Amino acid sequence: MSRRAVFLFAVLLAVAASAPSLASAASAPPRYQFHVHETLTYKLVSYSSATTRIGAAPMTTTQGTSVGAVYYDFGSPRADGAYALGIRTDHRTKATRDGRPVAPLKRDQSSYFWQKTDGTQIVPGTSVAGAYSNGDLGLLPSSPVALGAHWTSTLTDQGFTSPAGLPCVSTLTSVSHLHGDSVDSIKTVCRAQGKIDRTTNGASYHLSGTIVLSGTWTFDTTAGRFLTQTLDQTTALSGTIERSQRVQSFAEHDAQHIVQTFLGVLTPSGTFT
Repeated sequence: MSRRAVFLFAVLLAVAASAPSLASAASAPPRYQFHVHETLTYKLVSYSSATTRIGAAPMTTTQGTSVGAVYYDFGSPRADGAYALGIRTDHRTKATRDGRPVAPLKRDQSSYFWQKTDGTQIVPGTSVAGAYSNGDLGLLPSSPVALGAHWTSTLTDQGFTSPAGLPCVSTLTSVSHLHGDSVDSIKTVCRAQGKIDRTTNGASYHLSGTIVLSGTWTFDTTAGRFLTQTLDQTTALSGTIERSQRVQSFAEHDAQHIVQTFLGVLTPSGTFT
């Protein structure tokens, strides 16, 4: 490394050390930085297991692995600063049911949101609120927090009805540096008891139970960007299912493990960085 390169590297480290973090003394905490017509690309891997029992029938267990990519396409912001966001997933799922292979399924899905710079993700035309990541992590605090301190938030997009929504507690666990950027690590846990009423393929479900989200995620406070997450979500529900005017008992336990990793940025000019 040349003397000039050593000097530039030292300057970058100094800049990174002074970059804002969730724990900085600045009057405002870091926020996401979005750009119109920019696409953020992530690798997405998930493992799932679902155990279901209907009436007196034997229990059914389905397990699956899904590997692919998810693309965050940003459009123009509205008056309150929330950006139009389209999320595209492109992944292939391999599954087994009661130990027997199920034909691989390739799924391409798109969904649309208004994305706020504090991490809140709004379903258009509603007040239903989630968070940035696939799995609802990524909500930032409303003011700077100290290392080890907590902040609270509420999710309402899980289809889970409870008086308080799905309350979450996040903790700033560490601050580090990566490629000259300041990176914060956060632990988030969400837990609630409530009800789910849904209709799927002509069947009506009336269920109650618990949902728990527990995960760690990293946020690049220099670039204003969500980097990684490791998330576990479990749901335990019981109640009734009604099909063709027949009502039966229903019980379900779902577990999902999700890993999301930032890969790069596709700019409006077509370059990938």
